[in-house]
Amino acid sequence: MIDFENEFLKIKKIAYQLTEKTYGKLVAELHMAGFDQQKELFEMFFKSGAESKQAEIDSLKAQLAKVERGELVLVPKEPTEDMIKHAYGTYEGANILPYSFYKAMIEAAQENSHE
Repeated sequence: MIDFENEFLKIKKIAYQLTEKTYGKLVAELHMAGFDQQKELFEMFFKSGAESKQAEIDSLKAQLAKVERGELVLVPKEPTEDMIKHAYGTYEGANILPYSFYKAMIEAAQENSHE
């Protein structure tokens, strides 16, 4: 996890340098006093973004664990030529279109992954 205190100090230092360069040292000192008062808001904003990203990371780790356990396999969105040939060979004479069947399965999987 990212260290908020360290990141806040980096931002504060940059803000001070920009303010001092533009308006002088006195204004920069006054600006920093206000900056410190806003620290809680910075922390809330920072943590909410970090929590959101952590939830995304956790979800991806859960999906990866399913792949590692053999519960899921990764396939391309578009079937490869070999996949299509194999499907036609396997279901020769059947009244299905493997390509559209495959596309429908991928679309259903994508819809379910967003729930």
